[in-house]
Amino acid sequence: MPAFPGVCYDDAALVAFPPDGSRAEFLYARMIERLARSVEEIIQGCSSHLEFEKGVARLSQRLRASSRVAPELYCIYFDLLKAVRGGTKQGIASGGDES
Repeated sequence: MPAFPGVCYDDAALVAFPPDGSRAEFLYARMIERLARSVEEIIQGCSSHLEFEKGVARLSQRLRASSRVAPELYCIYFDLLKAVRGGTKQGIASGGDES
């Protein structure tokens, strides 16, 4: 997870108000890191069964390198999860797009 030197939030502070820019940055970075880690685990878990398109295989690196994540990426992620749960190899290899 991206480092925030000297910043430590407990669960109560993370959901507290008033809004706090540094807390928002921290939460966003944590969300992106967890999304990237999840995508990485899906790809690693499925890679012995199929070959991923290059764009899908690099998705976790792209997530971590991005300063902003396009909303479409969340759609791709949920399509990917749906394909994994449904066991459709074609859908998984293309990032969840079975059309």
